[in-house]
Amino acid sequence: MIFKRVILIILVFISSGTAQVPMNHQVNNFFTDFGTVESNCIIPKNDSLKINFADTLKIFPVQKNTIKWNKQRIIGIGVMVAFGLLSYHFHCEAEESYNAYLRSGSYSEMDRLFAEAKRYDRYTGFSYIGVEIGFLITVFSFDKHLP
Repeated sequence: MIFKRVILIILVFISSGTAQVPMNHQVNNFFTDFGTVESNCIIPKNDSLKINFADTLKIFPVQKNTIKWNKQRIIGIGVMVAFGLLSYHFHCEAEESYNAYLRSGSYSEMDRLFAEAKRYDRYTGFSYIGVEIGFLITVFSFDKHLP
């Protein structure tokens, strides 16, 4: 019962537009203008000016926010995933080559493994650029002005 009164007092403040605290007899009179919870009516029958507000607290159905898939979005996500996997592969290859470089004892083998690690690192960087391009394609697919 107290919870119901608190909610109704808050509704009075919102509907009146003032922050003045109503007197107790005004609050009690206001509660008689409200319907009961049992009748599922918490909308005031009328306000102090006897104006009906039938739709003030009307609950509208929730609209679903659906994301429409289009070709550009699918292509952008595909490019991101493909280049992401490619960059991960090149990163692993570069790490493997560099670890082999650290374990090697021959100068010629070390030069070859270090050059291989640098080459894979360069491929990893290019693949990261591909991931960013895929991300931009996906972001621009949400622009409503594009066809």
